[in-house]
Amino acid sequence: MPNQSIPIRASMLPSYCDCPRRAACKMIPHLLEKAGFIVRQSPPIVAAAIGTAVHQGESECMKAKLELGAVCSEAQAVDSAMNDYDENMNTYGSDVQYDQKSPDRSTGEKQVIRITQSYYKVVQPQIEPARIWDPKSPKDKISADIGDGFVVTGHPDVQTKDKKISDTKTGVVLRPPQAQLGAYSLVSKSNAVNISGVQSAYLPRVAISKPQPPPLITVYDLAQCEQEAWSIVERVKADIQRFLENGDPRAFLANPMSMLCSEKFCQGFGIKGYCEFRKKEG
Repeated sequence: MPNQSIPIRASMLPSYCDCPRRAACKMIPHLLEKAGFIVRQSPPIVAAAIGTAVHQGESECMKAKLELGAVCSEAQAVDSAMNDYDENMNTYGSDVQYDQKSPDRSTGEKQVIRITQSYYKVVQPQIEPARIWDPKSPKDKISADIGDGFVVTGHPDVQTKDKKISDTKTGVVLRPPQAQLGAYSLVSKSNAVNISGVQSAYLPRVAISKPQPPPLITVYDLAQCEQEAWSIVERVKADIQRFLENGDPRAFLANPMSMLCSEKFCQGFGIKGYCEFRKKEG
């Protein structure tokens, strides 16, 4: 086993089921490299810049509620989101990859503004925070030791006064977050914080030519989320342990039927000896 603990991030659990071998590239690239598999670096994407910007706007709202007892203005929330977007896009530079819904930087700016406004008008009035986590600080997280050198870590958005975890999602589609939310709850409980429920607020990212859809707030079955989370955590732990024993990437199941099985989405796609189900593009 490595000298340092191996983190299993809550945010990775939902995608792990789609393709464990692809997920391993993001979870343990340093361990793969030690075994001789050098995975590619993922290029920065505009979707990530938009998502983190909206989370920064959310954080501005919740921080004001928590520290001042009243929400900030809508303009302050939007300014905070836009500052974050500009900072990230400047860092990404010409390497950033755009997509069909956000084909350029200017479109992304408009989407950040209207998604943040949607959050401000609809979602934030329904949330009274008891604790928030800084979206810009990787160290501001919760964690739980699950033995054998593994820890489950999480970076929730908000814990409400009625002991619920509320997580904001952006994107073209809502990917089921139950395992991630369940992990947040389990880790919180291991730190003596009793969680009463979990929910997500989904803010769609659509083409700027279309109206901004309203947020979708969904409350999930807590017990089911926790059970799914723990089932995946156990699988991740067992797969990594098996890989550390023999260095064989087949410890992680591969899913060449996945919609994300391509060089664009997978850092291990086409790497010799690691995953060669399909030929490398080009």
